[in-house]
Amino acid sequence: MPELPPDDLVSSFKSAVAHAKKLKLAPEQVFLLYGLYKQTTVGDCTEPQPKGLKVVAKSKWKAWKNKQGLQPLEAMKQYIDIVARVTDAFRPEEAIETETSAAIESLDKHRIINALERANELKHQTGDMKRAQKYEELIATLVPVIEQLEKVDEDAEIALKCVSKSMMKAVLKDAATLKQDSETLRNIKDMLSLDEFSFVKAEYERALQVHDIERKRHREIRLMQYKYQNCQELGNKDKYSISLLGHLRSYEQFSNADFRARVFGRIPPKEKMMHFTTKTIATSLTSCEAEHTIVLPETKTRINKFKREAKANFKSVLAYMGDKTRGGRVPICKPKASDANSAALSILKRGLAAYESGDDDTLRELYLQILKQLSHNPSAREDDNIDMSVSPENSSSYVNGLALLAMMLSVFPASTHPYETDLSKEATFDDVVVMWILDNVGDKSIVPKFISVLHNTKYGSDPDIPKSSNGEMQELDIDPVVLRSRFLQQQVKFEIDPSADSGPTVTNVELYLK
Repeated sequence: MPELPPDDLVSSFKSAVAHAKKLKLAPEQVFLLYGLYKQTTVGDCTEPQPKGLKVVAKSKWKAWKNKQGLQPLEAMKQYIDIVARVTDAFRPEEAIETETSAAIESLDKHRIINALERANELKHQTGDMKRAQKYEELIATLVPVIEQLEKVDEDAEIALKCVSKSMMKAVLKDAATLKQDSETLRNIKDMLSLDEFSFVKAEYERALQVHDIERKRHREIRLMQYKYQNCQELGNKDKYSISLLGHLRSYEQFSNADFRARVFGRIPPKEKMMHFTTKTIATSLTSCEAEHTIVLPETKTRINKFKREAKANFKSVLAYMGDKTRGGRVPICKPKASDANSAALSILKRGLAAYESGDDDTLRELYLQILKQLSHNPSAREDDNIDMSVSPENSSSYVNGLALLAMMLSVFPASTHPYETDLSKEATFDDVVVMWILDNVGDKSIVPKFISVLHNTKYGSDPDIPKSSNGEMQELDIDPVVLRSRFLQQQVKFEIDPSADSGPTVTNVELYLK
């Protein structure tokens, strides 16, 4: 389908046709205009060549046939240009003045440039100072208009390269005012018609392409927000269920490891494997990678060490939360401050060492132990405001568990792997932890804090959290009391407002234009 001409161009064409009828033209000019007129209004010539002595008819037919294949829009422009040049030859000053006004009114860039070039040509040809000054005034009128039109083109290219929604909307507004249209502007309209997830994905991929780390991080977090929001709205939470984790130990493996429970018939039901308990565990909640490989002496050692450390860590969890039992019956919910801090420090050291060595098995185990103790915790109160500034010995098991989760997130993330933004991919362990927090932490005012501290450690960690040296962390380097008390006061550094401008910062725009 041929491109439809703008209304302003059609109007100029009609004026040119009417004006051409008043001109005294040479025969070749008449036939040239005739051919362009027919190509514009009818298209390619399909009529047979006139026969006999019809000289004029044959000349018209040839003029039309010579324009075979020329697009009607281009034929229209050529017709207008020829009439303008012929008129200009008789009354150059009057013609260029009229054409300047008409070109500016039409906002046709091609026409304005032609008028500018003709005004410059006439300025240099004339020897009359007054006429030269007149042409200079016309040029001064045309140049700013061309600059405006070129700025729209330039801004459109920049907006598209930056994949910036605010820049795109601004340039479309300017283009509408100046009646501009181009392939770039149409591409911008197509981009803005995308759904939010697709547009954010395009921003993320572009930032990744130009190595804009700040914006890549910003857009990645927004994609993760969308991912969890989409999951909650569509009721697709099962995808992030702890029970679907490939590394979660089977109920049979977990229960069979508890020899005493089997002997005395005290094996808890299957659904309580990941629920709160006051007892120690007989084996790890998860299996390590070594258990899924050929069992060699060295892998056996690794497996036994993993299970042994998991059991020791769970004792520290019980100690910090105050979930130890006296005589197997009564939970002690008020741990000693020194014991609690020592237990927390032990967990944090173990987790940080695992993160720095790339040990996802241990990270997964540590986090699941906390989530187990927080799930169906008898001291949990959904309507309670969580106050972590209160010391462990004066807090409930549930609050202590949330505090321990907060400290862990502040020091080491749940996984060494990067975030997965693709909705079609399998859930990562980060997804499992975040979704658990979104669904299970009753005090919604603190949920963003948990997500933010995870981002802090994922993207380079909180500068206030000391790092170990050569895989070791001195006890004086980190204080659980300080970590716990300042958790709720810290700034939500990486929480993203969905309505916030998502374009590149001023200092980073140059990255997109290289």
